[in-house]
Amino acid sequence: MKNWPSWLPNPNSWLSALVLIVLLGGFLAAIPWLMLLLQFISHFSPKLAISLWFCAYLSPIVFIAAIHHLSHKLLDRYFPQTRSPAMDKVEGWLPSLMSWWEGLYGWLAIVLALLVSNALLIVFSPTSPLANPHLLDFTATQMDGKFLLTTLVRLVCAAYLYHFESLVRQHFMAMGASDR
Repeated sequence: MKNWPSWLPNPNSWLSALVLIVLLGGFLAAIPWLMLLLQFISHFSPKLAISLWFCAYLSPIVFIAAIHHLSHKLLDRYFPQTRSPAMDKVEGWLPSLMSWWEGLYGWLAIVLALLVSNALLIVFSPTSPLANPHLLDFTATQMDGKFLLTTLVRLVCAAYLYHFESLVRQHFMAMGASDR
């Protein structure tokens, strides 16, 4: 990995982006069910429904943090040689600060990847995507070219965002090492 070009996302960035896109697909598949539940709750308590909507909107942070924590817990248990010496061993059942950071950054990467892919689709689509709302729908069931293209753009965008984060981390670790 030392000879990896700095402008190209490393394999960890691609893997993180792929996992994020899969989690996004699963999360977005649950949205119709969530909307039905919120609509039902809003008949009894509109304030509760709005509060739950905000919680649902921020729930990917918690979900990604939990997945990150559990995956590193499994890696520490079954593949301890993969652990970086600079990182502490994952202990306990509550996510650590780094897991919460990954959850927050993953949510940011989801939002930015969706915005970039939809903006590119609007700009470069020969037909008006606003006339056909299914073109902007990530959970669309048809596997046409536009669906695959937007998913690919989201994957590339998320990989570059994770690569950027990795470069920033390396920079801060190098700065910390030079201060000692």
